[in-house]
Formats: sequence, C-alpha cells, structure tokens
Amino acid sequence: MKKIVWFILLQLICICLLAGGLLLYHNSIIPQASYDRTIKIMNGNLKDNTLQLQPNVDPIEVCKAKKVTWRIDSSSNVESFRIEKKSTSKEIFATNHNPPSHHTRSGEGTVGPSIATGTEYSYTIFWIKKMETTERKFDPKLAVISSSFAPMEWIIYIVYAILALLSFSVFRTAKKIAPVQ
Repeated sequence: MKKIVWFILLQLICICLLAGGLLLYHNSIIPQASYDRTIKIMNGNLKDNTLQLQPNVDPIEVCKAKKVTWRIDSSSNVESFRIEKKSTSKEIFATNHNPPSHHTRSGEGTVGPSIATGTEYSYTIFWIKKMETTERKFDPKLAVISSSFAPMEWIIYIVYAILALLSFSVFRTAKKIAPVQ
C-alpha cells in the first residue's frame, strides 16, 4: 500500500511539473507573446534632448525573430519620431523589417532570427516636440537576447524526468538470490 501512495504522489507531482513546463513553453513560442517588445516614448526633455522611454533601461532587451514597436504615449510632448541606425552599429533587423526612417507616431521592426545573442544595436531617435519643427536626437541602445528556453523551463523538464523515473522505480524490487548451500 505504501508503494502505491508513493507512486500516486510522484505521478501527481510529475503531472504538475509537466503542466507548468508546457505553460512556460507555450508562452515562449506564441508569436505575439511577451517577448515582443513595445517601447513607449513617454516624454522629451528639452534641456538635454533625451527621451524618457518605457521600459526605462539601457540597453532595452529584444528577442530574436520578435517584433519591436516604438509608440508615442498619448500624454507625451513628442509629436513624431524617426529612427536611424548608427554607422558603427551592427544591423539587427531583418531585411524589409526595419524601424521607421520617416517621421511617424509609431513604427516597428523585426529582429532577425540569426542575430547573435548579446549583439547591441546603437541607433538614434530623431524626434520633434509638439508645436515645434526643430529635430532633436537621442541615442538609446537595444540588446538582443535569446527567445529559447529559459533556465527555469530546463529545470522543470529535468526534475520531471527524474521524478517520472523515480515513480516507476518504486515498484521495482531486487531479486534476492538464495544462498547456495
């Protein structure tokens, strides 16, 4: 009876780990998943020509083969923007999927699937304040990260495999060989 309880308990843990792992895996392969990146232009600072972006980190992480969208927030003092890659930077966007090179309120680009993880993209956002015509510039960076399995997903699958093997080994009994007389 004790072996059956152990077997059922281990199987329930395995099912929970499998369900959690599949949920994580499913969320990482959906094209519109959390790995697409939206960069909001919250405000422009006229003193030093910087932009307040959301997320407010430098560099902003983007994933391979995922979309990057730039959008001006509705409460922003920025009227329009355009994006230009710096000549010293590597190109990370797929052909014909580059960010906007003309003034707009929103634009997008798609990171190439074969870009090396850790590649940084230096670019300039040329922006115009509302009610003005002066073009200002701000120089943020993007960093490419992998959109493959996260370490937590690997841990879940490894623990699942170990527990599955362990649960079946509960029923395994060693054969005792009677001593030869």
